[in-house]
Amino acid sequence: YIKLYKKLIGRNGSILDVGCGDGRLLAVLKSAKDCKWSLYGLDFNEKGNKRAKEKGIHISNGKFEDIQFPQKSFDLVIMNEVFEHLYDPYKSLIKIKKILKSDGYFIIETPCTGSWDYKLFKEHYWGGYHIPRHLNIFSRETIKMILKKADFEVVSERSLLSPPFWILSIHNKLHDRGWNKKIVNFFNFYNPFLLVLFTFIDLVQMRFGPTSTMRIIAKKKRFLIVK
Repeated sequence: YIKLYKKLIGRNGSILDVGCGDGRLLAVLKSAKDCKWSLYGLDFNEKGNKRAKEKGIHISNGKFEDIQFPQKSFDLVIMNEVFEHLYDPYKSLIKIKKILKSDGYFIIETPCTGSWDYKLFKEHYWGGYHIPRHLNIFSRETIKMILKKADFEVVSERSLLSPPFWILSIHNKLHDRGWNKKIVNFFNFYNPFLLVLFTFIDLVQMRFGPTSTMRIIAKKKRFLIVK
């Protein structure tokens, strides 16, 4: 992340991590000795916010839709595993556009349809659904459509490893089919064998198409003013 963000905004600038949890990512960014970023976090989890503040992170408490930031405040806004939880993604994009500086970037990491596990389990069991926590699920095509509508241009797109979605998908199916509890519980996020196995499968999958998680980097569109 440090390497990526330095490439985008250099060694200075302001970063907002929406849905920062306990401030883990921001603490990592703060540890970058050759960078002098101004770091801000936003989350509605009070316990997580308390831990983030203990790490010296500037935290706003509340939901992104409710918190107001000055216009053109940030060089980079991050939403890692957050965009799918928003009630109104388009309205949130408009807000992000307003609080970004003219050359600001927006990074989304969010579930993505079209992967092998999605195709296998999409009828009922796909781990990316997370009903009722995930309110909006996008494909690469649909997320680019909504970004374009909000006057963002996509700078880059790539798949990320997401072995937990495989594990959860299989867990869901076996549980629903009434399999033995020990077998069902074998499929959990803390099983190192399964994490290695499905990481390998995702590495293969990335050579042929999307995995179940995508990272989209977008930038505010520049409009030519004709006098």
